[in-house]
Amino acid sequence: MAYFSGRVHSISFRGDNDFFILKMQLDESNHKIVSVLGDVPGIGVQIGTWFGFEAEWGEHPKFGMQLKILKAPIFKSGFDLETVRGLLAGEGVPSTVIKALEQAFGETLPQVISDPSRLTTVSGISLALATDIAEKWQAAVTYIHTL
Repeated sequence: MAYFSGRVHSISFRGDNDFFILKMQLDESNHKIVSVLGDVPGIGVQIGTWFGFEAEWGEHPKFGMQLKILKAPIFKSGFDLETVRGLLAGEGVPSTVIKALEQAFGETLPQVISDPSRLTTVSGISLALATDIAEKWQAAVTYIHTL
């Protein structure tokens, strides 16, 4: 079992219970695109989503070499802007709200996302919405830490 990370290039199959067959551009292999399959719960996988995972290589008789996910998602170095974006989208926060938060806080969004009073400084974000976002963020983080 080894650690890999990368960005979803395309989704070949999306099954029930967060099972996916993906084409991913891996970070550590000259950005080679490889087939990855397995369960990826809790992060709202879509084209462009970045995540880390533990997997092992296997060879399928018809589809060739592929990575079989053993554990995902894994975030070794904490949460960056890409991770925050993916987790919020996975929790149902509208993309327009996520974009407004990104524009307001930039790379510091991971540090302020759990503070509703900071989120309300963004135009159009009410205290109720900010509290909902912070609660959704906390739920996503808690879920990931239980994996």
